[in-house]
Amino acid sequence: MDSKIISEVSDLRDLDFTRLRKSEGIGGSCLKARRDGLFYKLSRYREWEGIVGLESVYELIADRLLTILKIDHLSYTLQRALVRIGTEEYETWLCISKDYRQEGESKCSLTDYYDLEKYPYETPLDFCIRQGWEDIAWNIFLTDYIICNRERNGSGLEVIKRKGSMDVRLAPIGDHGCSMLFQCREDRVAKKLDVLRDTTIQSFLGSRSLLENLQMVPEQRRRSLPLLEDSQKEDLFAGTEEILSPVFRVKIWEMLQKRVEKAVQV
Repeated sequence: MDSKIISEVSDLRDLDFTRLRKSEGIGGSCLKARRDGLFYKLSRYREWEGIVGLESVYELIADRLLTILKIDHLSYTLQRALVRIGTEEYETWLCISKDYRQEGESKCSLTDYYDLEKYPYETPLDFCIRQGWEDIAWNIFLTDYIICNRERNGSGLEVIKRKGSMDVRLAPIGDHGCSMLFQCREDRVAKKLDVLRDTTIQSFLGSRSLLENLQMVPEQRRRSLPLLEDSQKEDLFAGTEEILSPVFRVKIWEMLQKRVEKAVQV
């Protein structure tokens, strides 16, 4: 797993990081860039503070977690880099993912595809089930509950289409930055966090409750999740010691382990 973290500083000041529109209720902005089939994403950025979030490392932890849980997902590499935003330069951590499209494929948001192809009064979840994407929907609900993901809007879920073909598919699950200790910036706040709390979220497919969405997942699918073993903790956080404080690592592990147990038992 150490290969997923590159500590040597890479000079990426030539990348053009653009502001990605965020849904109402999520603070800060997500800045992204693309080059040569790779996507680069920074942690939360505020013009008056700079880069203040830890979303990039949360993407890596979610990547490793979903590998353990055997849930199909987008893979990330965590890279230390020098970047430029406007006239300011920052040395920071960012995450990198590969373009999952094959030659001849294009993409659109699930929101747009749903608007074009839905039946009258059909919900987004029912639409996905009709398309044969129910397993992906259940994996989204499971993932978001376990990592306490606050945002899963339709623009972040992508439909892949091949030119000249009627075949369409959903892209792998990614964009997990608004999760775990997303709202915590200090150890004292993290220590007080109730790791099993339900959270109001923005979800295109489900309700505004992580727990309610979890309860929609078929029991057999929930019970098939493997529980997290203490021996897996070291691998999950390997290489993050200089990024996350000991308090954050302990709290995130407590959250993930207990929420997997809850998901299996509900």
